Amino acid sequence: MSKPLTGLVFAIIVLAVIVFAINLSVKNLQPSVVDNMTCVVDSDCVAAQCCHATAVINKNFAPDCKEIFCTMECRSGTIDCDNGEIKCVDSKCVIIWPEEK
Repeated sequence: MSKPLTGLVFAIIVLAVIVFAINLSVKNLQPSVVDNMTCVVDSDCVAAQCCHATAVINKNFAPDCKEIFCTMECRSGTIDCDNGEIKCVDSKCVIIWPEEK
């Protein structure tokens, strides 16, 4: 192989390694599934679903509900109509159900 071609192959290999390393580090920076439940205060936590929520999540991971219209019914097993209260307990977003109060 000629020297210019060898240098080009080396540069391509180095570039591929750099791209792979950046991709790997970006994936490591993304929060894990566990992090979406982390909180410090109650206001860090919101409903995880737009309508008839049965779970809660950190507000930074909340779904975009701007264009969503929900029925006004009070479904059991959801946080509808104050059936459950969203709280931060032991640094984790949780629902406190009426029987747990």
